[in-house]
Amino acid sequence: ETSSLYTVECNGQAQTVYHTDSFDYVIPVVRDDSPLQVTVQVHKPFEEAVVRPAKAGILPKREGERLSLSLPRPQKLTLELDGDLKTPLYILCTHWVPKPEKVDHLFESGKIYNVGVLHVKAGETVYLEEGCMVFGCIDAFIADGIRILGNGVLNGCVWHPKEENGGKPMIRMVLCN
Repeated sequence: ETSSLYTVECNGQAQTVYHTDSFDYVIPVVRDDSPLQVTVQVHKPFEEAVVRPAKAGILPKREGERLSLSLPRPQKLTLELDGDLKTPLYILCTHWVPKPEKVDHLFESGKIYNVGVLHVKAGETVYLEEGCMVFGCIDAFIADGIRILGNGVLNGCVWHPKEENGGKPMIRMVLCN
């Protein structure tokens, strides 16, 4: 589900902002450590905007409901409005991960998948292209040399009921190296 509260651009490029029950998040994928200009349009009135961690020293510039953040390098930050911890925006900058030549489980950009439990065997590679959303669990048993990589989102929230969250990992590898 996408956010109805935030719209984000990174260096002028529109980003997908995802919504969960607890927060909204955006994952700008970058190719290097160059400075970034992040623009956040907030779709509700607010008084104060704070970027955390405070030690990052990022002070948003405001024009109406639009915030501009100048990041000296890609980083992971949180934007909080009016001290409301129920509506934060997580800005999770990450470096691009290229697709390897051999991929056994490919999840393509722009698609949503519900895999339930994906059983991975020894030596297999799982690659999540930027812009895909994979719901489920990845499971391996006595399987060496597994790789899970890419810039897509692996989301474990729907493969079990909310009240059963404890003890069921999103990625489960038993006796694997």
